[in-house]
Amino acid sequence: MIKLSESGRLTRSLLQSEEIAALTRRGFCKGLVAVAGLGAVGLAAKPAHAAATINWMGWEEYGYPLRAGGYIEANDITLEGTFASSIESILTKLRGGGIGTMNIGMPTWNYVSLFQESGVLQEMDVSRIPNFKKLHSYWQNFEGNLYKGTQYSVPYLWGGLPLIYRKDMPLPVPQNWADLEKPEYKDQFCMIHDTTSTMWHWVYTVTGVPQASRITPKQLDDVIDYMIKIKKEHARMLAMSYGEGLDAVVRGEVQICAQGWEPMASWAKDMGADLDWTYPSEGSYGWMDTIILAKDAPYIDETYGLINHALDVEPQTVVGDVIFCGAVNPAAVPLMAPESRAMYRYDDIEAFYQNAPLIPLPPFEDDGKHATYDQWLEGYERFLKA
Repeated sequence: MIKLSESGRLTRSLLQSEEIAALTRRGFCKGLVAVAGLGAVGLAAKPAHAAATINWMGWEEYGYPLRAGGYIEANDITLEGTFASSIESILTKLRGGGIGTMNIGMPTWNYVSLFQESGVLQEMDVSRIPNFKKLHSYWQNFEGNLYKGTQYSVPYLWGGLPLIYRKDMPLPVPQNWADLEKPEYKDQFCMIHDTTSTMWHWVYTVTGVPQASRITPKQLDDVIDYMIKIKKEHARMLAMSYGEGLDAVVRGEVQICAQGWEPMASWAKDMGADLDWTYPSEGSYGWMDTIILAKDAPYIDETYGLINHALDVEPQTVVGDVIFCGAVNPAAVPLMAPESRAMYRYDDIEAFYQNAPLIPLPPFEDDGKHATYDQWLEGYERFLKA
């Protein structure tokens, strides 16, 4: 079974219960991508006398594109990675001494506002990132690049969290998340522990709201009650990571992962299972992970050069062929293997996100109407304990 380490879940200033472990979708890649990824992009030995040391923090496999194409060797750079266990761990690192030493981080776009409110970012000067203009127009114009009118991030890679299922399962493919309440699916699926990412589709199912992160405290309670019902009366298990969920579906212990992640189907082939995915009608969750520039980052010229390199064709091809995520540079797509190109709607990114939208986080402050981010975490803890 693929193992994944745990880390505490951080709010704006306080550590939540250890039960809210930020077990992210990316963590299970460590055992599955590492061997293929290292060989595919040809990781080079660290230069003996590097002119610059660039410190980055993100999911382990996100370093592979950075090392592709020879940029670090050509510029005599030492690339030092700290592997994230959660998005919040990147913020914790910056708050806890990373300012002045860290160069770039790679959080999901909807966390950038929290990072900037914490005072750990500096503005991105996209004139120093020529490849930004080569990104798909969807990503160049994405409003999430900006916070209060200022750009603090650039897109890096993207995807969604659909319902994953075995192609040979003796059940019809669910068309709705609510289908999982039907008797034929009892004990045939697992839920996956991933805090807000576990919650979005159940919010749509219970409330029908157009914006999943803007619900009332009463609606949040209703969602948690429903999730507890699904967990206790219908699901076979709550997998503590996407890796554990993948392991269960490959073994045939369950037929479905609710929710999953598109690359799971690619890795399952090497594990002897044939998986596919669908985006149920109520809606799912789409994500896009960014590159941010840390406040007071050293070696700023080399850092901008590395960010620009990450958006170039060869690194973005690695995004598709090694990490199995969506590339943001369209020139990389024709160079990918056919199965990698087919994973995402490169021809119509907007259509991809229609049923798996990019969802902002719940409000951090109480606006008198909507449940706050901290209330979401408290509700999720209630779900875990039930």
